[in-house]
Amino acid sequence: MKRTLAVNLALLATLVLAPAAMAQSDYPSRPITIVVPFPPGGSSDTVIRPIAQKVAESLKATIVIENRPGAGGNVAALSIKQAAPDGYTLFLANNGTFGINPALFKELRFDPIKDFAPITPLVSFPSVLAVPAGLPARSVKELVALAKTRATMRVSFHSSWPMPCRFGSAAWPLRCARSTGREQGGVSAPALWCR
Repeated sequence: MKRTLAVNLALLATLVLAPAAMAQSDYPSRPITIVVPFPPGGSSDTVIRPIAQKVAESLKATIVIENRPGAGGNVAALSIKQAAPDGYTLFLANNGTFGINPALFKELRFDPIKDFAPITPLVSFPSVLAVPAGLPARSVKELVALAKTRATMRVSFHSSWPMPCRFGSAAWPLRCARSTGREQGGVSAPALWCR
């Protein structure tokens, strides 16, 4: 884990700074801002602060973390889209803002692919599907089949996101629809409030 973090830090510094350094030899001549699309203290904030500190030490520069929450990351993403492309404003993007929000919001004022240039992945969080040991399902296919055959079986899931889990993971075949009780793949999967 530490080795991966060190490699990612080196890549981040190199990829972010190389184009700007070629264009101007005094980069960075002013503070670099990393916009985090969620409030202070959350997982995104907790991940980026030690990384920013190491990059700042390496560059002998100031890096400012600016938390800009709102609309599941859309407020921050729009601010980055409108920022000057000069290497001084970076965005801590995530799969929610760039992968899920385009499916949830009818009108995004940014395009995750056209309006942003990826630098490097920083962290990866595995998703795990677990069922009670007594449940006779040992695969996703078996779980879906079992849920379809049991009229009284309640299928639900939990996520670490502090919002209604209306969409689940992209890999989750029993993901919830936009409202409680709608079916996905023939299985009723009620939305849960997650904390």
